Amino acid sequence: MKEKFIFYFTLLSLTIFACRQNSNMTYDYTSLSVDTSNTIIFKWDGTLYTFTNFSEPLALSNDDIKLADSLLNDAVDKFNKTNSKGLYQAFNKQVPIDSFIIDLSKYKRQFFPYRDVNGQRVFYLVCFSKTFPEWRNKIYHGGLHYGITKFTLRVNLSDRKADELSTGSYG
Repeated sequence: MKEKFIFYFTLLSLTIFACRQNSNMTYDYTSLSVDTSNTIIFKWDGTLYTFTNFSEPLALSNDDIKLADSLLNDAVDKFNKTNSKGLYQAFNKQVPIDSFIIDLSKYKRQFFPYRDVNGQRVFYLVCFSKTFPEWRNKIYHGGLHYGITKFTLRVNLSDRKADELSTGSYG
């Protein structure tokens, strides 16, 4: 009798726990609310450099996308308020300051979500403003000295933080 009670109690507990899992998480990124005119979410592929070694696929929700977008906007705002002025002065004010301002509405976005070796939920973002017809299927590289026509950003969804935005050089 005691064994039956333990068995049914365990079964009931597992059922309740399973029902409480976040069911809005998905590996089918096409079902998420994303502006597909400027954003693509790449599926995990361990052969791509954008996914760290020993990383794993990451299930996402629409809230994850909103958080990543919010952290991206914050990082761009910070860049525009601090770095842009420094670049303008580094070029002896010979180039319009607008040349160093990132306007996200002019950029395509490639998102690479994964769970890193520490279990952190991470997005690696590649954003670019140049024409690249294959942007939905291939990673944009940009070449040498691409300035702010391409930038990258690592967003940690677990910590709700973004690393420093990284742009190209100005050869």
